[in-house]
Amino acid sequence: MAIPSISTLKEFEKIINNHDRVLVFFSAAWIGACRDMRTAFEQCAAKFPSLYCIEVDIDQNPRTAQFANATTAPSFKAFRGGTPSSDVDMEGSSASFLEKSMSRFAS
Repeated sequence: MAIPSISTLKEFEKIINNHDRVLVFFSAAWIGACRDMRTAFEQCAAKFPSLYCIEVDIDQNPRTAQFANATTAPSFKAFRGGTPSSDVDMEGSSASFLEKSMSRFAS
């Protein structure tokens, strides 16, 4: 499953405000753990279709990363109805923890 890559803050704000549950993968192309977690994120996104999953490259889109308070990559943040949700607020590269967090957020 291809995950949409968001390139502007305006696009990001539109998505989080127009979808009930959004999960964001903050990544950087040069970080090996981000490449590894992209596969896990894609697999989890396919398992939880109720979540709208997107990716933001923190180097190409630093304004969005700053807006979402994503200070490291890889990190994952959840938004519900346009506002940050503590359901998923994860830094690091644990695929099993990501799946558990997404499952909880999807239910």
